[in-house]
Amino acid sequence: MPSYAIIDGDGWVDGIVTTECGFNPEDYNATNYVEIPGMEVERIKGSQLTMHHDGEKFCQIKDPKTIWKRIRGGFGGRFGVQVYKAHLEQRDESYPDISGVIIPEPLEVKHMHDPIFEKEFNPDLKICRATDGDVDIWVSAMVNSTLFTKEEAWTQAAGWLSDPNIWCIKTVWKGEIIQVETYHFSGETVEVGFTSHIGSSRPTWFWRQMAKPVFEAFYGHGFETLKTSIRKDRRDWAENLKKIYGAKELRETDKGIHLKYKIEATLALIGDWPERKTLGVDWRWKKQDIEVREATEGDLPALYSAIDADWGTNPRKELALKRINESWELDRGAILLGFKEDKIINARAYIERTEPTLNLSVFPLRSKTGVVEAIPPEVVADNIITIEGFNDWQKAVGYTVTSFILETNLFTPNVEQVLGRGWVIYSQNDKITDCRYTL
Repeated sequence: MPSYAIIDGDGWVDGIVTTECGFNPEDYNATNYVEIPGMEVERIKGSQLTMHHDGEKFCQIKDPKTIWKRIRGGFGGRFGVQVYKAHLEQRDESYPDISGVIIPEPLEVKHMHDPIFEKEFNPDLKICRATDGDVDIWVSAMVNSTLFTKEEAWTQAAGWLSDPNIWCIKTVWKGEIIQVETYHFSGETVEVGFTSHIGSSRPTWFWRQMAKPVFEAFYGHGFETLKTSIRKDRRDWAENLKKIYGAKELRETDKGIHLKYKIEATLALIGDWPERKTLGVDWRWKKQDIEVREATEGDLPALYSAIDADWGTNPRKELALKRINESWELDRGAILLGFKEDKIINARAYIERTEPTLNLSVFPLRSKTGVVEAIPPEVVADNIITIEGFNDWQKAVGYTVTSFILETNLFTPNVEQVLGRGWVIYSQNDKITDCRYTL
């Protein structure tokens, strides 16, 4: 008994029918159906959504991402992932590959509890819903967490971003995603899924401010409770959430530490955006021929030019410029400048870290080649004086401990020379070294 593939106007298999089902080929235009050899019926039926007919033969999508895009034309979420996995398993090398075929973009997901919020704090900073196009950012963060393989991460993230029962939220700074958050709706509770801060360290208050409109949105939709699970090896992070957001610990299991928030109580703990810590534009510190003062907006172009000249062709120069800029614009930090004969010889940005008395010191290491080089004695002497002024400023605005974070592979004796005396290694692993100094 003959079987036929119904072909739509774009060449995709749109269904499989037999004469037993009442199909009459004479009712169809010759270009709208193709007879399927008996031995291929089940193979084509099992991967129907990825099968295409080019006018002469059947072809099949083989590339996983292209398969997902095709599936997303009609499905999403958990069911879409199931269909996707089934079609991955049905890839058949006996059919030519047609992964390069143009597939329309999937329709936007209609999420539960729409309209979903979007908060623009300023033209450069906003928090909003993520889309299918953000999947690679989620994947990268998930793989970096070491909890997922790349294949697992991609499949999970693609499912989350297309699931109407899940909010995937991104924080965007100057077009770059700096945080991803995943929230699952479950009955009367919201459950926090995979979340990651991406890139540079931000003050704790910053992430509280980013959480505020999200929690307000949940509360506005009638949710009163938020639950989260923290990986078991991050007891420090669980304690941080209890301290900062008022989370209560429910239990600890072999898989993680389980916490619960009362959203209304958590919102009450989140204050307003803090002011920049400053001693004012008139503050000056002088010793010998060195002067230290706070930078103003008008000083930034000269500072960026000094860093640009100081770093030469160092490939990390753009990162140094970015960190200084973010410290000023995003973290509401203060930048201190050291001058000698009206020339900037040192600069450091200071941003609050996890608590008001602990700050993070951000400054460019002087290197033109990419390797932190030994510093001439006369520069070391100037550094010692300048840092004394920097330290006096920190104590005056209320800091008692300062920290400095650097990739461990870059932490060399020369770096210790740049930091100055009194620094100790607070924590270190194969990726990051955190040094601290008690003022």
